[in-house]
Amino acid sequence: MPRSARRANTLLFSDQILGSVVNKRLPAVELDALYTGALFQLAVLDVAGLTAFSCRLYGSIDGITFPPVGVSAEALVSTAVILKVGESMLRQPTVLTADGAAAQAPRIFPSFLLFEYTATLVGRLQFEVRALLDAAGHVAGVEQQGEPTAVSPA
Repeated sequence: MPRSARRANTLLFSDQILGSVVNKRLPAVELDALYTGALFQLAVLDVAGLTAFSCRLYGSIDGITFPPVGVSAEALVSTAVILKVGESMLRQPTVLTADGAAAQAPRIFPSFLLFEYTATLVGRLQFEVRALLDAAGHVAGVEQQGEPTAVSPA
């Protein structure tokens, strides 16, 4: 199977807000068990008056139990950066193997992902989080809903 058939640029999360939020969590998405890895991209689509931004991407095996709110050390991806419209950043997920240990690439990818962010702004912010998901020939899109959303093989 061609390599391009094993990967897809998949929209996982998107949001738009007016005014500040603290530790806002977006609905979790469920990934098919066949996914073995990902590269995440945060892109800003629209922004005005943003003075601070931090985000965390958490993983879970059961989709119910995620790390506590605002705990960056337990996140697969964590960053605090201010991006302008049209800018983005890429992050590879990492996990801690023990408290205080250096983060390493995950050996097993979690089944559920949850995105949490804090933004200080006097205007507006619109962003999206995409993933390049790798699954040995199985790729699919995702629709964001109020409950965990399955991302299954196409």
